[in-house]
Amino acid sequence: MASYSKFASYYVRVESCKFMNDGKLDKFNNSILVRKFGLEKRTEIELSVKINETNKELEKAGKSILQVAKLLSQAKNLVRNKNWVELTDSGALVVPGRVARDLASAYENWLENSSIPEAALTQVSARTLAKIGKVEPSLRLKIEKHLNKENNFTEVDLSCFLRKPRQKQKTIDELIEKAKSTADKIPDEEKIEKFNTLFIENIQLKKKIRVLEEKLFKYKFDLNNS
Repeated sequence: MASYSKFASYYVRVESCKFMNDGKLDKFNNSILVRKFGLEKRTEIELSVKINETNKELEKAGKSILQVAKLLSQAKNLVRNKNWVELTDSGALVVPGRVARDLASAYENWLENSSIPEAALTQVSARTLAKIGKVEPSLRLKIEKHLNKENNFTEVDLSCFLRKPRQKQKTIDELIEKAKSTADKIPDEEKIEKFNTLFIENIQLKKKIRVLEEKLFKYKFDLNNS
């Protein structure tokens, strides 16, 4: 048992040095994390190995995804666009047509020359990868920088980059001014034709407002007496 403990201790030191020398600080940190679980040394070592092997396999999976995207892009270049859609939807590929087209698009537009970690591809959907390829180059660089810097991220994280900024909501006064401007441009004959319809709609809207006011009053009354 003593000899095993010496071996385990030696193994951890050697592995730690190896991780540091390779620049794999994440692996070294995994070993530190595992030690907190209070496991037996044998289990501790085995768990550390499993974690590291998992990360290696994810890197391989990322390479496979990149290779698949490359092959699909090459296949797309061999057929016309209409035939490309027919091909991807035919069932000849083991991925859905939409996914195949998205991967090919992503490779053509940015993955081919990207510097992001290949393992990151396992955490992003084909749809998002395709969207990234269609944004402005400056925004794409920000996304790539984020992917290179962050070890852990979600699809939502990337969606935040891709989401278009909301337009500033116009105030009631601005809407009224716009309505006045639009009304001034309408010919008098057309105004007369629309008068009856607008008059009826105005009465209906007032009725709806009154109903909402009554509901609001009842809600406030019930809230104050609860």
